[in-house]
Amino acid sequence: MTVESGKGYMTIENGFTIECWFWRDAPPVTNYAVLLYQRTQSQPVWTVSTEIGRQLWFGFAPTTGAFHLSMGNEGGTNVFNWLDGSPTGYQGDSQWHHVALSLDKLDLKTMRIYLDGNIYTTQAAAAPFDWSAGAMSIGGSFLPKRGVVGSYAWDKRLAYLAMFDEEITANRVLEHYTAGHGGTVYYGDDEVERLNRIFGWAGIPENQIITDAAVSTLQGIDVTGTNALTGSQETAEYAGGYVFANGQAAMVYHNRRHRYNKVYSMLAGEANHSAPEVGITFSTNQAFIFNDIRGDRPFGSQVRLINVASIEAHGRKVNTFTLKITDPEELKNAVSWLLERYGEDRVRVSNVTFSCATSYTLLDLAYARIEVGDLFVIDDMTDPAPTSRMEFYIEGMSVDVDFLGRQWDVSLELSPAELSRVFQIGVSKLGAGDFLPY
Repeated sequence: MTVESGKGYMTIENGFTIECWFWRDAPPVTNYAVLLYQRTQSQPVWTVSTEIGRQLWFGFAPTTGAFHLSMGNEGGTNVFNWLDGSPTGYQGDSQWHHVALSLDKLDLKTMRIYLDGNIYTTQAAAAPFDWSAGAMSIGGSFLPKRGVVGSYAWDKRLAYLAMFDEEITANRVLEHYTAGHGGTVYYGDDEVERLNRIFGWAGIPENQIITDAAVSTLQGIDVTGTNALTGSQETAEYAGGYVFANGQAAMVYHNRRHRYNKVYSMLAGEANHSAPEVGITFSTNQAFIFNDIRGDRPFGSQVRLINVASIEAHGRKVNTFTLKITDPEELKNAVSWLLERYGEDRVRVSNVTFSCATSYTLLDLAYARIEVGDLFVIDDMTDPAPTSRMEFYIEGMSVDVDFLGRQWDVSLELSPAELSRVFQIGVSKLGAGDFLPY
């Protein structure tokens, strides 16, 4: 197999990385076996005619099966030649192995060989490499323009070749290996792509999946030992959203912007005979006060913000979290968002139960005509309520039906709507209780 010039040569301005999977059941017997081979398109003078214009040679030595890496500059000067003196674990064990060959983008002379996700060796040439465009061939030496129609042929298995015209990081190489080995995969998905993959693995029909637009780019997902429910919940959490099954048996994803400045879906109160009749409790507590927020990204940045006034009033309340996202700015915004909303006391409401026997409004609620994430308003409230009107987002609901007594009770889990009120340019002003969304 060959990749001709224009599409299949490696340049060195930003380093490079070439990787593939290989399988051998025995070392080469009498001749070298090539994985990667590149020749120049120019006319250098080389003393060995069969190797004219060689820039890169990477493969296996006969008998031992040892890695062999040789590189040359324009003009025919061989500036790098390395043979593995202690080959182990890759020569011919009838196992698939991942190998990556990488040129350092800073000094353009340090070569790194990765085996199965980890650095196997680091070797440096005496001087930076000097290349022009060439022709890359895979699994053998092939350059008909120079009269080379095939040599050093690879006689076993190769798969999933990838070439990058820049040096990629050691962490990315590891992820590529683990992706092929059943571990972390799909680096760079947005959360909707990730959820669709997971729902597909779980066999959920496409017409039973409802998603908002994606707002985050994620890091890889570890598919080993993770069930679909946990994977989908973590995916939504990393993007700041939430996922749930609605009353029509569909899987629903709401992104973190879903609740921003929404109009209410339902108003309950004395005026329309839908006020709470039993079990309403108001409380303030420190369970949801966080004034020292610490966030991090795997293999990435860390951010910490504190609310000094809140610490003085309530003591230090730490919230530490990890987001598997690729954008460091998004992590900073997430930490700021949490600090703004959870640095102080908020009125919390629990155990809100409505009797639906006397209100058509609440029958709509019982029939699930509003759902998780909708804005729900309770009006005409009296003591001990802290205010006459409160706005909430529905976090969960349950229905208790007494058919003999002809009674429907709906219980709601609610969170304060003010936590999702955001600043809009030209409409509101910072400092009025509204905040910039992330």
